[in-house]
Amino acid sequence: MLKEVKKFSYALFSNGMAFVASAVITLIAPRFMSVESYGYFQLYIFYLTYIGLTCLGWIDGIVLRYGGEYYDNLNKKCFSRQFQLFFLSQIIIGLGFSLLAYLFIQDVNKEIVCILFGIAIFLSIPCQFFRYLLQAVNRIEDYSKNLLLEKLVYASLVIIALILGIDNYAILICCDLIGKLLSLLVIVYKCRDIIFHTMEPLNNGIREAKENIIAGSKLLIANNAGYFINGIVRYAIEAHWDLIAFVKVSLTLNISNLLLTFVRVIGIVVFPVLKRMDNEKLPEMYTTIRSLLMPALFGILCFYYPFRTILGAWLPKYEDSLIYMALLFPICVYESKMSLLIETYMKALRKEKWMLYINCLTMFLSGFMTYLTVYVFDNLNYAVLTLVFLLAFRCIVSELLIQKPLGLKFKKDIVTEALLTIFFMLFNWFIGGWPGFILYLAAYSVYLIYNYKEMYSVYKNIKNWYRRADSPK
Repeated sequence: MLKEVKKFSYALFSNGMAFVASAVITLIAPRFMSVESYGYFQLYIFYLTYIGLTCLGWIDGIVLRYGGEYYDNLNKKCFSRQFQLFFLSQIIIGLGFSLLAYLFIQDVNKEIVCILFGIAIFLSIPCQFFRYLLQAVNRIEDYSKNLLLEKLVYASLVIIALILGIDNYAILICCDLIGKLLSLLVIVYKCRDIIFHTMEPLNNGIREAKENIIAGSKLLIANNAGYFINGIVRYAIEAHWDLIAFVKVSLTLNISNLLLTFVRVIGIVVFPVLKRMDNEKLPEMYTTIRSLLMPALFGILCFYYPFRTILGAWLPKYEDSLIYMALLFPICVYESKMSLLIETYMKALRKEKWMLYINCLTMFLSGFMTYLTVYVFDNLNYAVLTLVFLLAFRCIVSELLIQKPLGLKFKKDIVTEALLTIFFMLFNWFIGGWPGFILYLAAYSVYLIYNYKEMYSVYKNIKNWYRRADSPK
């Protein structure tokens, strides 16, 4: 128990710094940059969302095949060859992408963004190889320290640039690249026992790479289909309207997603624990996490009210875009549950196909609804609302599926949570201010009373676990 708490503390601190870096970009940079310059910087951040596509499922397969193993038991010859082949592939892809951008993109600013993104590919993805591996073998401390280094360097350089009055998106992107380069060098040194180990024969390495890609391809497609769900909508907004509309919606979406930085860290710690856990204990753990998570997430929505007021004063240039927070803020509820609970369990139960099918279905639905809201109705409000509907739809369908192998039933809870989400959006879109806050607080109080017995039962279970853990053996 103490080891897991220590790992969680490391991961929480490093992801806390990731949160700080995200907050700097999301909340501080737009204050001191022009809307256009910040827009191109956001475009780079948007492209980074899909950088994982270049790994072809390679490192996802490693996580699935070796998750739960111990670092000292790994076949160093095998992983040394895997890193060599993987690194070469990313250099080719990254340089190729930059070259194509230079040759074919006409807009100079977008060309610069894409060239720098190509450089980010062969700096970031090889580093991710070892981060994923460290997560898989539950060496969370090493993973966390490396992530912490990257985010500290990145955030520090961005803050220095803003203090110096630099309003240039390319400089800020280079701050990110420097952070990625340093973290790559450090993790290469940390895992040098693998990198500089005698490698297995090339044919064996290629065969192993194929197995990893085959195993991870479903998860890769599933994960990136998930990213495309909102990516399609955001791209259509940029293409149909302009960069200004894109950056204003992106800003609000990024604010809503800040919470996910903290939630994902718990998933990183939970996954290897679930892989090692007896199957009969998984349903109880699911119920426990869910009963703690959902009231907390809906409670966090209460902070929308002071947060919205403060942001309006801090970012007056974006005042007209902050109205979308009333619609987009609930995204953090469904995305947090999806990231921490449902996706973690699907990976632990090896149900990647379910993730693939659900995300692909939602992605196609995203394309259809985006076409209607953007190109038929020509309505930005409808397009923004589509984002919430799609992510809620994906989360609900996924949970309805995952509860079957676990022998659990949450249909009533799902309906209750959907109603509370709708109330939040209605109260704040049509009423807003203190009246909206009081109405949501009343609805949230009813929700807590409705779930009181379940939450108290979970509290007693956790208390008993700690007693057993502390009792002498």
